Amino acid sequence: GVGHRLDTLRNRTHGFLDLARWQHASAFMSAEIVYQFDGHEYKAVQCAEVEFEDWMTNKPYPTPKRTPCRNWNTSEP
Repeated sequence: GVGHRLDTLRNRTHGFLDLARWQHASAFMSAEIVYQFDGHEYKAVQCAEVEFEDWMTNKPYPTPKRTPCRNWNTSEP
């Protein structure tokens, strides 16, 4: 199945909290897409692939590894 989660972030843009949408990709990795309010609507401004465990050893990383999403652009919802 596919898992999703929506979190509020501490930062505010135009008075509204920024949002992070998490999209489950595998047992070891998820995508985090950050949205900011532009004064009229929320728009995606950043995407990162976040790895929580080493897929070879199944051991968790002390700090999740973050890399920019490939083939991502901010004009997509």
